[in-house]
Order: sequence, then structure tokens, then C-alpha cells
Amino acid sequence: YDGQQAVLKEALDRGYQISWREKTGIIDFNETKLNASLPKGYLFETAQEYNAEKRKCAGTWFSSPGWALEGTNGLIKEMHLDSVEGVDPQFFLDILFDSYQRCLFIDDGIGNEDLYEQKSKEMADQLKLKHECRKCGLEGLTVKIEETKELARKLLAE
Repeated sequence: YDGQQAVLKEALDRGYQISWREKTGIIDFNETKLNASLPKGYLFETAQEYNAEKRKCAGTWFSSPGWALEGTNGLIKEMHLDSVEGVDPQFFLDILFDSYQRCLFIDDGIGNEDLYEQKSKEMADQLKLKHECRKCGLEGLTVKIEETKELARKLLAE
């Protein structure tokens, strides 16, 4: 069981790195967790759409429904910003997000859009960012998950 998990994790890591590189041309990629930090680029139909959003505003925080639910508390936990005794984690968030200007909520169409967008707006307010929303689909993510599963099957067969 542990061996299979390790192989699956390797497949996920390699699959995301390969597909992210193909989609964006970016080689250095560390977001390989299957949680709120899924690569936001997968929620766009094309790399051009994703890059167009970045060009609109280079300082964009892409807010997926997962990050919207996690909010700033999720950021604080993920980055261990509450580790310094006597220092408000908001101090670190202000530093980290100083160069950001926009929070773009990515409505992936899976449901509960009003809840997720409201949570994203709350996060934007806490980070002092303007808030926008964009509808996207899950087609790109679905394709990449299937490719990753296939890679995992091949690795398990070795």
C-alpha cells in the first residue's frame, strides 16, 4: 500500500510537472498537491487564456474555490505565518501580497458559486486586493488528471 502511494505521488508529481510545462512553458513547478493549491492554469481552456489574465494584471492572486474556502487562514497555515510569537500573521500577509493588486476568483462551475465568490471577496478584502470573477471549466483539469492516472498505471506496471 505505501509503495503504491509513493508511485502514485511520483506519477502526480511527474504528471503535473510535465503537463504544466507543456501548457505554460514554465519549467520550475512545485504545486503538486491535490488540494486547494491545484495549479490554477488547469482551470483555463488554454495557456493563452491563463497568460492573458496574468498580462491584465501581473500581480494577480488566482482564487480557486478551494483557496476561497480556505481564505487567509489557509494561507497562514500553509505558510506557517503564525509561527512567530507575538507577531500578527496579517503582518506577513501584507508583506507577501504587497505586490499583488487583484484577486481573480475562478468560477469552475462545480456549484455553490455564490458561496465561493463571497469567500473569495472576503479574502480579497483581507489582502487589500480588488476582486474580479471569471468563469472557467474543468475540462483542462479533467484531461490532466486522466493523463496522470495513465502515467500512474504505467509506473505501477513496471
